[in-house]
Amino acid sequence: LVTVVSEELPVVRDVQTPWVLSVSQRVHINPVGLQTMLPQIDQGVDAIVIPTVYSSGKAVPHKDHHDQVHPDLPVLVRTYLFVTAQLAMGYRHSTIAAILMKVKNIVSFPEGMAKFRAKDAGSSVSRPSVGQVAPRSSGEI
Repeated sequence: LVTVVSEELPVVRDVQTPWVLSVSQRVHINPVGLQTMLPQIDQGVDAIVIPTVYSSGKAVPHKDHHDQVHPDLPVLVRTYLFVTAQLAMGYRHSTIAAILMKVKNIVSFPEGMAKFRAKDAGSSVSRPSVGQVAPRSSGEI
């Protein structure tokens, strides 16, 4: 259902899934919630914002200080929109910001679908956790 993109310079050219999930490697998305909610989304929806909280419990703001989508906020967009926009933008966050400025039909999942993971004990590196995706920078779920 979803291609996960978490690297800053993604390489997504031709994907067979209908959605691209732009998400930080430090964010855990509830896989059951995602798999339950996504099939219920109307065909006309272009993007889905996934409300997220930091490990401290504080909500990730929807906008940053430049009035663009906050870079820590996971966003699902239609694959064809991502592939087209990344040709002009390159960086993951710039691609998502450009898409969200152009599309009209954006919805939001309910709260509780995503949260930042605490750092692994004894390590400065966090592991990604999105559905069944292995600890790598992109994949499909």
